[in-house]
Amino acid sequence: MTAAARIVAYLGGNGSFSEEACRRFVPAHQLMPLGDFASVARAVCQGSADLALLPVSNSRVGPIATVRHLLAHPELRVVGEQVLGVRLHLLGCEGADITTIRHVSSHPAALIQCAPYLDGREWIAIPAASTSEAARQLAASNDPSRAAIASEAAAAIYGLRVLARDLQGEAENITRFAIVERRDQFA
Repeated sequence: MTAAARIVAYLGGNGSFSEEACRRFVPAHQLMPLGDFASVARAVCQGSADLALLPVSNSRVGPIATVRHLLAHPELRVVGEQVLGVRLHLLGCEGADITTIRHVSSHPAALIQCAPYLDGREWIAIPAASTSEAARQLAASNDPSRAAIASEAAAAIYGLRVLARDLQGEAENITRFAIVERRDQFA
């Protein structure tokens, strides 16, 4: 009999950058997507996940304050760090193009990373829980006046078109992820 798969909690769902980081850095783990950073940390503290993968900083945005605060929890410890290159794309549904867009949605950090592209456009920016959630909501709406900023993987998963590539404002857009476990897990 094989040992039970270890579980890694992360923010987002299919097509999120955190999912990509999990698949790359802890590939043998079963994935547990959650809706916010606090839920990810709580899953490790409560033992429903063995590890968490949390973005701690981005080369354009800087430290992610919410995550830094969560990592100070006495029950958590960082056991590793990894970096992931992040390429952000403008996604639209069938029938959408740059001229039809009125609203663009993404995680707040992604909106900041794409500020040089977004500045000067009369689009309304709408924060989402994650880049993949923005893509999922766009696909569900099928509204050509809406767009999402997310990964190319999210476009493929949710049946969206890439309308513009590499919006991240700098060629080497890097996010640093912390691998976190419960402090007493192996005590």
